Amino acid sequence: MSVIISHNSALEYLRSIPPQIRGDNTAHRAIETPRGLARGELFSFGSRSFGLRQQPIHLLTSRDSTQVRSKGVVPHQTSLEEIPPGLLLEVEDGVYVCGPELVFIQLLSSITDLGAIVLGYELCGTYSHFAPLVSGFYDRPQLTTGQRILSATDLVRGTRNVKRARRLLPLILDGSASPMETVTSNILFLPEQLGGNSLVMPILNCEVELDDVARKIAGTRTCVIDGAWKELHKGFEYNGSDHTDPMKDRNRLEALAHMGYSIYTIDAARMMYYPELRKVVDLICSDVPLRRGYSRPTDDEMRRLHRRLLAATRCGLGLDAALFGLPVHGIMGIRIHI
Repeated sequence: MSVIISHNSALEYLRSIPPQIRGDNTAHRAIETPRGLARGELFSFGSRSFGLRQQPIHLLTSRDSTQVRSKGVVPHQTSLEEIPPGLLLEVEDGVYVCGPELVFIQLLSSITDLGAIVLGYELCGTYSHFAPLVSGFYDRPQLTTGQRILSATDLVRGTRNVKRARRLLPLILDGSASPMETVTSNILFLPEQLGGNSLVMPILNCEVELDDVARKIAGTRTCVIDGAWKELHKGFEYNGSDHTDPMKDRNRLEALAHMGYSIYTIDAARMMYYPELRKVVDLICSDVPLRRGYSRPTDDEMRRLHRRLLAATRCGLGLDAALFGLPVHGIMGIRIHI
């Protein structure tokens, strides 16, 4: 009998086992949904880790299965008699993990709209949070795209959360390279109902081909902008700890200026301090149009979104939260509501 790791446990697997390490282990055939496990099998399975450190382990079972509860295992029923091809990853013979598209749809049952959007940015981006609830992330190849998640909703049509996934997917952009790029993008792009500034959609990590003069300035054939509106020749960048060469950064900006681009930069200090962030956002909004029929948020709405995004991307969570079991909602003095 097969076993399918799902929900939170599948997300932990995706974060813990980078795709460049596990290789292509996508199950390209339909897998029958397990009919449930006997108590002894559950106990045996729950004692195995498969690289998972967080308990309990979440498993997917069919709706008509007999639910036998066991310590360390949480079963989740689905109406699908079999999981369509391409939505599972094979860990070992008979053991599967839900892929990023299915995980996104599953976790909509337990998170808010903003939490789902932040999760979507991570799955459709080129970074992963560490599995424990601490600050920090690592780079990895992109796991999925918004279009692939949308295609997955067609494959599992009629199951829970499909309508909600389709409603939220237009608010998720592909290609974010860090949690702070996700924060910046959401503050600029989300609609005012969520506290965002409703700007027209940017392209994240947009590659700009340079002419000969700009190539000599930058020393490269192309420049990548964290977020860009190519038709407007406008862009924004978050300058984090990876920006350690001021001369290189200046040359990049000069090369992009030669190509006609105006780049707004946001550093870590501005990102953390809302009044300074607001000044930069106001400048960007004076140059980039809103989406038709939308408007900007009130100051209180944008401030609340800023706080929630920092919490959702774990900004300010230290290793002490993982090592000493400090309550997550106590860090930074704000409640993490994602």
